[in-house]
Amino acid sequence: MKRDFKRVGIIALCALMLVTVIGIGCSEQATPVAKVQPTKTYDEETLTAYSDLANAGYKFMEEPNYDSAIAKFTEMATVIPDGKLSNFNLACAYARKGEADQAFVYLNKMADAGWDQSDYLEYDEDIQLVSEDARFAGIAERIKNNEISKSSSLKNRMPVLETAPKTFASEEEYKEWADAESLILRRHSQVWNGVEYSIASIEFAAKKLACQNELKKDDPEFDYGLERVRGIVQIKSIYSSWGAVSHAVLAEVDAYMATNPEVAKANEANFMGGMAWSMKSTDDATVDANFAKADGYLDKISEGDDYFGAAQTLKMVNKLEAPNADKDALKEEFRALTEKYSEVRWAKRVIGSRLGGTTAELLWPLELGMNDIDGKMTMLDDYKGKVVLIDFWATWCGPCLAELPNVVETFEKYNDKGFEVLSISLDYENRKDLESYREWIGENKMNWRHIYDGKGWGAELAGKYFVSSIPAAYLIGPDGSMAATGEDCRGAKLAESVEKALAAISN
Repeated sequence: MKRDFKRVGIIALCALMLVTVIGIGCSEQATPVAKVQPTKTYDEETLTAYSDLANAGYKFMEEPNYDSAIAKFTEMATVIPDGKLSNFNLACAYARKGEADQAFVYLNKMADAGWDQSDYLEYDEDIQLVSEDARFAGIAERIKNNEISKSSSLKNRMPVLETAPKTFASEEEYKEWADAESLILRRHSQVWNGVEYSIASIEFAAKKLACQNELKKDDPEFDYGLERVRGIVQIKSIYSSWGAVSHAVLAEVDAYMATNPEVAKANEANFMGGMAWSMKSTDDATVDANFAKADGYLDKISEGDDYFGAAQTLKMVNKLEAPNADKDALKEEFRALTEKYSEVRWAKRVIGSRLGGTTAELLWPLELGMNDIDGKMTMLDDYKGKVVLIDFWATWCGPCLAELPNVVETFEKYNDKGFEVLSISLDYENRKDLESYREWIGENKMNWRHIYDGKGWGAELAGKYFVSSIPAAYLIGPDGSMAATGEDCRGAKLAESVEKALAAISN
């Protein structure tokens, strides 16, 4: 099952004063997670410097200027010697430069330093450049062993704090504190290895829950057991496998279900149990068994509940992502489910995160049916006989801006041969109104049609196409079929895909 990964170092986070988010004590009421504790925390200035060097390095990578990128990544290690990303970034830079021996120097350093996120090796496009080397399998095995040996500390239930570490007068005051500390924790994800970061996240979730329990002690609607389930689920992103954290989620779900909760709450808990098994692993050898166990939870959800629709959708996504799935045979059933449950929150999240660009391929054709910024209705038939790139983007999106010069260059090179671009903006009207949007695209030579409704992530077409990350691009051939998507529509591959699709016109 393919997952999309983004380098944390590319994302610049807001600066806040560092406070400690680990080292929380717990009572005997629940088995505590083992202390595989990060060795150091860092202040705002240091984290910002580390992140800025990563950003600068990847800008050089895109030029490409590999020597300057390597210099920036090397400097990262002087700012935070134990930070995980410097070795990873150097391995990527040398792999892209074509110096495999040096790439393996830093891959070995990653393994020696306890790197435990094997998914990065499997899916990162730079690392994949050296994946056929005979040395790669040994590195991958060492990193997988790091993951396995350290993950036992994630399999227990969330700690229970005897007392709240901090009290609050209002929900707003609590939220301000929780958001600030959560941001600080996330910034350390670029420094700590995966298991260390997950443990810190679990302990912080316990800390937040203790504060909430105290704040809402007189609220009869507050369900401490269900909040434990919700809290542990939020530890991992739905865009990557959950690994051993799935066991912690299941432990909380099973403990909560033992209390015989009311039906609506039981439905939510069972859905999270199904999610835990569905997201446990990307290993083809175990996926089918995990999906079968997921069904055991999902089949308990009552029909008519929103979580029922989400459960049916999750089961279908699992079928589509099974190792030997016949996607063509499942298309119609999948389309019917999306039409029925497209407005169910968790159904949309599961489809967007798990299937990504594959969703539009499975549902194709997906009509446009929206006015462009000049008030003209835009339909797929407008591009019949041509090749068109349907490109979801935003002016606030860093990766979109990095890709933009390539899209402009490709458009200018192939436009007179029948290539068009349709940009669908996820900008927000209160941040960039239509007039300033027009000015921006004019200044940046985006001389093609644009659809902009000012709703950001709430854009109608983003929902119809199940877009969950941008840039998201779909190349449509002259016959209206989908010719390419994903990485085949980015970088140098975009021009290759366009040329291939245009060949159909001349033939």
